[in-house]
Parts: sequence; C-alpha cells; structure tokens
Amino acid sequence: MNRIVCAASLALALAAPVCAQGATPKRACAMVTRTDVEHVLGWHVDSAREKRYDVMGRTGAMCFLESHDGVVTVTIPDPGSGFPGMTAFNTTDTQLVRTVPTAGATVALFNSTVYVSRHGVDVSVRAVGNNLVASYSDVEPFAKVVIARIK
Repeated sequence: MNRIVCAASLALALAAPVCAQGATPKRACAMVTRTDVEHVLGWHVDSAREKRYDVMGRTGAMCFLESHDGVVTVTIPDPGSGFPGMTAFNTTDTQLVRTVPTAGATVALFNSTVYVSRHGVDVSVRAVGNNLVASYSDVEPFAKVVIARIK
C-alpha cells in the first residue's frame, strides 16, 4: 500500500479539522474525508459516494471513498441499529479482535477495519487496497480522525 509515513503528514491527518459548531457528522462522508484518506494512506480519492444500507434490520449510512489504489469504506449505523455483517462487536472469535487503549472512546481492530465507539456514536473504517487488504497499522490512524469528529 502507498502510505504516507512522514510524521508531519500523519500529524496533519490526525489533527484534521472537526465539524462546525462541534456537531458530530451525521453523514459517513463527513466523518472521514477525501483529505483524510490522502493524508493517512497517500491515496488520491477519485470519488466519494454515500448511500444508506438496510441489511437484516440494521440500518445506517456508508461512504465509499474510491481511488485507483483501493477503497475506503466508512459506516455509521443509525442510533439503536448495528453494523451490517460480522464486526468486532459481534464476532465469536474474540482472539481476532485487537482493542486499542484510548481515552474517551472504545477502539477495536478486526478484519482490516477500525471500529470506534464514543458518546453513543459507532463508526467503522475499512481500507481495501487493490489486490490486498489493509493492515491494522494502515487503518488504526483513522481512529484518531473519527474520535476528533465525534462530539
């Protein structure tokens, strides 16, 4: 994967501006932006599209940030709903889940996805490069981006 390993560039991504008036974004494409993907992974995002999901009674919003390098998918379940499919929160194989200590949020890594839960808002970010799946070190920086945006 093409990653920006320059500390200054990563610092810019982790210090991304938060939403106006301190509100938590309701749109998945506002939670992680094109600029965030470029700073964290070094991928130029060609398109970003948001759509609703309704899978087995679980509903929410998904954003697909597409690049010639791969796709970053951001998922925000509706309040009281859940993520579609197998997640860090419903897997029976807890040995595959890695939790990350952080202040004020729960962060878990599972299946090349970072899951963040803070103040009742759940968000997941998954990166899949062309012909390979992102490592935890690739997706973990997105946790700080998401935490900064959840108020």
